[in-house]
Amino acid sequence: MASAKPEGKPTPRTAAVEAMEAQILSDALLLAAPAVGAMANIVVQFSLCRIARYRLPASIIAGLGAGAAATSAMVAMALLLAPPPLLDGAALALSVLVIYGAAGMAYFGLINLGETSLRIRMLQLLMDSPDGLTLPEILMTYDDKDLTATRLRRMAENRRAVLIDDVVYPRRSVLFAASWGLELLKRLLYGRRPPLATDGKENDSHSRWG
Repeated sequence: MASAKPEGKPTPRTAAVEAMEAQILSDALLLAAPAVGAMANIVVQFSLCRIARYRLPASIIAGLGAGAAATSAMVAMALLLAPPPLLDGAALALSVLVIYGAAGMAYFGLINLGETSLRIRMLQLLMDSPDGLTLPEILMTYDDKDLTATRLRRMAENRRAVLIDDVVYPRRSVLFAASWGLELLKRLLYGRRPPLATDGKENDSHSRWG
């Protein structure tokens, strides 16, 4: 009758295999973290907006937060499985969160395109008018001054801006924090922010002729 193997410390080979498996799993979690976070962002935002009837800005902020939480949780699990040096771990975590942030910005841009793109809105208007619309009718609906006034009124109603003596000031809010985060991502991705005047000219040319 064979005697049982004595229990003791794992052999060097077993320890090396376990360390390799842990490292592989850790790398897989790091690679999957931005994708899982992006999916959580989309699911939460869509569910809150369409099912729970949240307002669009609130659902966007909640989706971004949920995605960031899911991404952070997976990053923490990965770093606990195969703990790297402190600076390496911080760099890995920051890189993954920046990738998730870029994905969140892309999703935000997609939502914003459907909500604010002038061309898409005009096409929707034409689709709802099978008999067609005259050019003056379209211009009456999409007047630049009326659109700007509507946007400013909504910002004031939602307490995201304050109007004092015909001067509009930004107000601290959750959306303000989200805008700051998006601006930071733009600087990381594009290197620098284009001048405001250039942005206005480019946006105006695209909205009128593009």
